[in-house]
Amino acid sequence: MSKRPPQTAESLIATFKAVQATTPGHVSRETFIRESRLSDRHYLRLFGSYNALVEAAGGTPYTQNRRIDDDTLLRTLRDVWLRNGPVRRSRVARIGPYSLRLYIRRWGNWPRTLAAFRDWLERNDPAFQHLPDVQRQEARASEERPPRARDCGALINFRSCLHAPTSEAGVVLLFGVVAADLGFLIETVGASFPDCEAKRWRGRSWRRLRIEFELTSRNFAEHGHEAGECDLIVCWEHDWPDCPLPVLELKTEIERLRGTA
Repeated sequence: MSKRPPQTAESLIATFKAVQATTPGHVSRETFIRESRLSDRHYLRLFGSYNALVEAAGGTPYTQNRRIDDDTLLRTLRDVWLRNGPVRRSRVARIGPYSLRLYIRRWGNWPRTLAAFRDWLERNDPAFQHLPDVQRQEARASEERPPRARDCGALINFRSCLHAPTSEAGVVLLFGVVAADLGFLIETVGASFPDCEAKRWRGRSWRRLRIEFELTSRNFAEHGHEAGECDLIVCWEHDWPDCPLPVLELKTEIERLRGTA
């Protein structure tokens, strides 16, 4: 099998434009990686960030701090259904420009996303040919996912935390418990990317860091975040060997702190 020739700035720009020509709306990092079959290291090496590649190709850089409005998300979902027919949740990210997680973060779960989609269609496009399919999917999804007790992570019994985190919010809480032990001073924590700004003592001076919290490090890529706009990933478990950023794995740090107690 012949090796793929090395990527140049020109070839990456051409690849981006080819993906853009077949993708409606914004070309997310996730969509570009999937369609081009390249990896983050290609554009990071030549451009420093995904947004820089988008701008070089004549596109409009997307900023994670900018909230995509509900109307845009639901209109895009309508367009995906128009092109492909009824779409199940597992295919949303594969054939549309926005990730399934973005929809679920906005409306809480998939049944509520479908309910918001149905309401939007009834107001804005009542003649939509697949509206009955949306209603059927909503009914099935609600029946398939009855309310259940929240799952607990593995038992760690570390200070005030009995269980390991099972969500990004749990990682934020656990980081707050050990931040001082690890030399961090937290300045701000918010909902926009990156999640946190902090300082860390490095022996002779404080270094300012932009931190993104994830349950596992690979989620950083799955969420479409820009590596060039973040300095450190803090996660419970590091499962991304090719991660372009430093990673602080809380699972390892807790074991170290437990051993020095």
